[in-house]
Amino acid sequence: MVMNVDDNPQYFMLIPSTGFSLDKLEKDLLLQALENSQHNKTRAAQMLGITRSRFRSMLRKYNIEC
Repeated sequence: MVMNVDDNPQYFMLIPSTGFSLDKLEKDLLLQALENSQHNKTRAAQMLGITRSRFRSMLRKYNIEC
């Protein structure tokens, strides 16, 4: 199945030809979710569609303290 921007534009992202860091994206998403939830871990996890436990594990992975 080939997806294009018309299928679901809010989730569509082109990978640059120079490469891409999934770790950086993941860390940035964690930080954005924390900011948007006023540092409420439960709400931040819900925003990302993951469990609070998984969210806390990812915070440890990237040494993010809140």
